[in-house]
Amino acid sequence: MIRVFGIAVLAFAALMVVTRNLPDSAFRPAPGAKPGEVAAPPRVEALVGVWEGTVEMTRMDGTSAGSLGIRQVRSIEPTGVQRITIEERAADGAIVTTEVEIVRRAEAGAGGDLFERTERRSGTPARLWQGRLRGETLVWSFQDSATGEKQSFREELVKAADGPILAVDGAGLLAGKPLLFAGRYRRVE
Repeated sequence: MIRVFGIAVLAFAALMVVTRNLPDSAFRPAPGAKPGEVAAPPRVEALVGVWEGTVEMTRMDGTSAGSLGIRQVRSIEPTGVQRITIEERAADGAIVTTEVEIVRRAEAGAGGDLFERTERRSGTPARLWQGRLRGETLVWSFQDSATGEKQSFREELVKAADGPILAVDGAGLLAGKPLLFAGRYRRVE
């Protein structure tokens, strides 16, 4: 149990280092972009479609904090903006829907392409995430200075014998408590 706790603390610390090293949200536009124009994020075409799976949440002591059924509907507009509708289904049947918009804000530099992700849930203020594409992996970070909430996660497609898996792994400080989460989703449409 102490070993699990130690690993969890190290994973959380590593994700917090990533959070602190992402740039401010004042990204420069992609080279050659006209005002208001965005380029499609690389490799997002592979993510278009409907994905379903489960996200498992774990406390830092290694005990389960629950799970959610997830359904993601992903599309790309002609302007290059990626849209995602995420439905989270709790064990009691409650469904929370989040609308996501992702745009690329800068071309690849030393650290990879920069992205902005805006999330809107009914009844809550919009959240602005910062992301960086590193190879095939997008690393996202969010911090709310008013509430102290922090989250970082990575998102990548993993090849499997029976088709690709969309893997999401991260950590956050939610309601003042550290939490680890891991989601695995398969394309259903």
